[in-house]
Amino acid sequence: MRTIAAAVFVGVLMGAPVTAGVATESRYTPVDPSTATLAGSAVVMECRSGDSWIDYRVQLTVPDDESVVATALLVVESTDRTETVSLGQVTEGATSGQVRVPAEAAALTAADPSASVTIRLEPSSAPALRVPLAASSCATAALPATLPFTGLEPWVPALGAVGVALVAAGTAVTVLRRRRES
Repeated sequence: MRTIAAAVFVGVLMGAPVTAGVATESRYTPVDPSTATLAGSAVVMECRSGDSWIDYRVQLTVPDDESVVATALLVVESTDRTETVSLGQVTEGATSGQVRVPAEAAALTAADPSASVTIRLEPSSAPALRVPLAASSCATAALPATLPFTGLEPWVPALGAVGVALVAAGTAVTVLRRRRES
């Protein structure tokens, strides 16, 4: 039993530096940050009713619970153009919501898949955070001229009618046979 306990203790001691290294290089929001950070923020582009929308949550973590008032911006940059979308005022360290994407920004992300997307605060109180944002194509497909076939084959109701007629005939024969026998 002592051998197993000693092996577990040595394993924990040997794994501690690896665990500490992984924890410091992670992208999770730090508990006690030394500088302001936007880690923990998320942005998702969706297509709703033919329009591009952004669902967002901007999380600002600052050291010593400083009070910061800033406007969150989503900046879409291509090699030759930049589009900015205002996400709202950061209050109490966070802001979240939904905003319709301006046509120019949607066209920029659709035309250039290598466009970079960052969350930035104005006035700057934390370094900008680069976020992945997949382009959402909201082109509506043309409606077909005819409705797709989703019903029954024409012979299925006829088969059902034949089945009902056979059951009715069998019931009638049984009733007539019982009357003759009685």
